[in-house]
Amino acid sequence: MSWKTFLTFLGYHWRYHAALIASWLIPRSKKIWVVGGSKGLRFADNARHFALQAKRQWPKQTIIWISPSAEIRAEAIRAGINSYHPTSLLGIWYSLRASWHIFDTSFKDINEFTGIGAKWLNLWHGVPLKSLDNIKPWPSTDTLSRLHDWWYRKNSQYHKKYLAYPTLAHFDYMSQILDLPLANIIAANLPRNQQLLTAPSPDLSSEELQLRQQLKQTGKTLIGYFPTWRDTGMDKFMGALNTEDISALNALLEKHNTLLITKWHSCSYVEYQHRGVSQTAAEIDQNLAQSSHIMALPFQCDLNTVLDCCSMLISDYSGVLIDYLLLQRPIIQIPYDQEEYKMFTGVMPDYEQFAAEAGPLAENFTQLLNQLERYLNHSDDWQKEYKLSQEKLKHYYFATTDSITALESVLQPMQ
Repeated sequence: MSWKTFLTFLGYHWRYHAALIASWLIPRSKKIWVVGGSKGLRFADNARHFALQAKRQWPKQTIIWISPSAEIRAEAIRAGINSYHPTSLLGIWYSLRASWHIFDTSFKDINEFTGIGAKWLNLWHGVPLKSLDNIKPWPSTDTLSRLHDWWYRKNSQYHKKYLAYPTLAHFDYMSQILDLPLANIIAANLPRNQQLLTAPSPDLSSEELQLRQQLKQTGKTLIGYFPTWRDTGMDKFMGALNTEDISALNALLEKHNTLLITKWHSCSYVEYQHRGVSQTAAEIDQNLAQSSHIMALPFQCDLNTVLDCCSMLISDYSGVLIDYLLLQRPIIQIPYDQEEYKMFTGVMPDYEQFAAEAGPLAENFTQLLNQLERYLNHSDDWQKEYKLSQEKLKHYYFATTDSITALESVLQPMQ
């Protein structure tokens, strides 16, 4: 073991023991909740929408946004949410005092240590079509591992973990994947989806309202393409093989006065530091910049704040497809690397049902262009063809459309 590794090991256990002692000495307050998401890199997604909706719904509750980024903290403060660095004195204090740690990826979105002894609410960032088996925890079976879990209060923490999730059919699976009691999964819609149900949301920032107005003022039909991340990092834009394919797509969009807005999955960006960071996105973005009818959205963009602007969605295995069912609008699926994706990442057991009923499936770029032109020429016929099957899928994936109100009995906010 190198000195660097030893010091890292020592530092980790020192901080963990300090947090353990603090969790025994400092009482947690029902009045305080801390919220964070996206590894602290974005004020977005379910954590952001939860914080803003909860502040409006329960004004007596003290809600604190935690992020290591000064830019993100400033964004939260502009939205009316007090925010602190996770290792600042106030950040540590509020995190140790908070009765709930609320996040949308992992408890590390807030702080790896100060959540010991708090209740955790995971607002998992979407209903998956892709398999989550690669994050399934390894069970601790040997005596040393069990002693380690007991000492660090991981056994007692197990019963304090909760998940807000809308798909009843996935409850057993999510219980195993996220290692939490089945009884602690609450049927609730994703907070970010309130934007789709009550658009325009009162929680949009001035920049988001400006973007929505900008899109509206183009006078063009808007189509969204939002792909998932890939373990291999080898993305292709809609499966396009070369720049000529992109030019053909742009020409089709121009012909029909249509604008395609697009954004990579957060995990595909270098900023997110994920194993699926895209190796090809930068080169693709350079090509897209030459296309007059394709508009790329930045990493910071909160996707569901513009999703309802799209009259149609194109995607592959991304959970955005399931969110979009709430709008009941046309969908084209483009799983251009289906066999490879199933091999490296895998899909959920109900993926085949979704793929058959959500909308037509294009296996390559040529098929995609044909399906897209068909839609642009006959959008009314398209909607009639898939309306009933999309309605069926919507009810399968969403047991309820209520989001934070469905959590009230568990969270027990100040009234």
